[in-house]
Amino acid sequence: MRPGSRASRRGIAATEFALLFPVLALVVASVIDLTEYLTIYKVASLASRNAALDAAAVTSSAGVSPSMSTLVATAIAAVDGTMADSGYTCAGGCNVSATWAPSTTTGWSLLTVTVSWEYESLTGLNPLLDGTLQTHFTTLTQFQP
Repeated sequence: MRPGSRASRRGIAATEFALLFPVLALVVASVIDLTEYLTIYKVASLASRNAALDAAAVTSSAGVSPSMSTLVATAIAAVDGTMADSGYTCAGGCNVSATWAPSTTTGWSLLTVTVSWEYESLTGLNPLLDGTLQTHFTTLTQFQP
């Protein structure tokens, strides 16, 4: 085979492809991992927002001071609904908690809903993405007896 011949150039191209393909595959897999992480973060953030707003509606319209278990149950139902609407399931994968700090003097209360999701990257290539993804949403509610 002569240097510069068509067969020689094809061999060089095949060698370059063989050397670069693993790097390109790693970049594509990392982009897929990051995209999935950001999508789940966005859905969990939306779920915590919806849960806080739904629970705030319970605190302001119930006519009586709601129990913490009622607020948490409302928050969990809202998170499950948002996750299901987005194509994700919260069963066993996430934890929902709510804190409510009612004020006896002003009538205004702080309601915070936290959604925690144990995330494991799809490819395992980026250990920085593995762990607990956590979002919070706090709203100010007014209890009207």
